[in-house]
Amino acid sequence: RLPCTDPPPPPAHAATHPPHQLSLKGQMSGAGPSCVEGGTAESPWLLDRQTVENSPSHAWLVQKCQSDVKAARRKEDEYRKLTCVFIQDTGRSLRLPQLTIATAMVFYHRFFAFKSYEEHDRFNIATTALFLASKVEETPRKLKDVVTEAYKTQYKSTPVPETESRELYERKEKVLISERILLQTLGFDLSIEHPYRHAARPLDVEKWGVVSASTSHEHLVDALSPFGVRCP
Repeated sequence: RLPCTDPPPPPAHAATHPPHQLSLKGQMSGAGPSCVEGGTAESPWLLDRQTVENSPSHAWLVQKCQSDVKAARRKEDEYRKLTCVFIQDTGRSLRLPQLTIATAMVFYHRFFAFKSYEEHDRFNIATTALFLASKVEETPRKLKDVVTEAYKTQYKSTPVPETESRELYERKEKVLISERILLQTLGFDLSIEHPYRHAARPLDVEKWGVVSASTSHEHLVDALSPFGVRCP
């Protein structure tokens, strides 16, 4: 019987080159929404319940949890929450704006709506999502810095490998390979409309105060962690 634990890291792959340049916002935004199966008429990324519950990730976790559907659902929620905390902490270490961090979280959620944790290490995909989001939102960070900060966040008590070490090199190569897979899974649909502006717009700061506006913003940040992909 398979234990209900994290999957092992994927095997190393051959080196490749990054598939695109630094500024991506709007460049590929129309390439893929129509190809997303399970979406609704309002949005191809507003997935129906059947699509979410029959995702490869969920099916694999059901198997690992010995056909216990409730345990698999709890495990998937735990994966998403903890990985989004990882993205949040790494993004802050890189001094990325919250908008970029939120974009990375959405990329991560959308990816695992169609891919399995069995085949893709979630921390590698999260690091890749953060690297891609930094370019999409035009707040680019060097790959070396993203990988280094991600390593610090994931292995808090372990010294970071040397810059020229084999381990760090392989981690960078995995991100570059995963970036191509992430782009293909997203259908090159990189345009994301976040709710921050819409939530803040109705608030009368003079009437309700700055605390209410900031509290609304904090709730939106927290909401991305466990969800990001939800059925209507």
